[in-house]
Amino acid sequence: MGRLYTALGGRLVGQFHGVAEHSPIPAMEEARQFLAEREADAVIAVGGGSSVVTARAANILHAEQCDIRELCTQRTAEGKLVSPKLTKPKLPIWVVPTTPITAYAKAGAAVRDPSTGERLALYDPKVRAQGVMLDPVMALTAPAKLAWSAALNVFSMAVEGLQSRGVDPLADALLCHALRTVIEWLPRLQEDPDESQPRLNLMLAALMSGQGSDYTGGGLAQALSHAVGPRSSAPNGVVEALLLPYAMHLNATNG
Repeated sequence: MGRLYTALGGRLVGQFHGVAEHSPIPAMEEARQFLAEREADAVIAVGGGSSVVTARAANILHAEQCDIRELCTQRTAEGKLVSPKLTKPKLPIWVVPTTPITAYAKAGAAVRDPSTGERLALYDPKVRAQGVMLDPVMALTAPAKLAWSAALNVFSMAVEGLQSRGVDPLADALLCHALRTVIEWLPRLQEDPDESQPRLNLMLAALMSGQGSDYTGGGLAQALSHAVGPRSSAPNGVVEALLLPYAMHLNATNG
């Protein structure tokens, strides 16, 4: 974090340390309060998926000043998912990732209610990252095993996006290149875990996979991993990769 202090100097008004795995609501509420108390005018999310999602969700609640259940995506009586339109201006978010995660390309935030086990989804295009800064030193701060499991999410999301029934050549281009990049650089991460270049290239793949899947939507393996992941000790990327062959088989069977 010394690099962050050096870069920001006196502009850094505080650092939040309460991020928890799977972005539980209590941690997100603490982050919201942290933003309010320091009167922040921007957010820098440093870390992996939980850091980015917590920052985004806290930003939304800080601006909207409503209970999370009034802001989250709801299912109508007809079974359709509807996200309420959130109109309040949001703080700009910048992301400094330490793992290759698709989350920093997204505008949504799925947080977990530990009291019920529910995943609540918040969506607002205004909290999409203003920029993603890939730093070779920060990239090496995450354990190699964590970077590896995160890259499995990138791989799975790209595969499921390419299986989508929607036709979008630009999305296909992003997803195909993300897939090629993961296939090329994930083995290199395993061969040399102390080298930054594989991690940086996998982060670029994560950005492409996240952007491409915005146009195709998520797949079954991704949806199931959000339910299974918090109930297991395995990272979401690993769970998603384990579920992927079954989702692909189901897709192929149903045409």
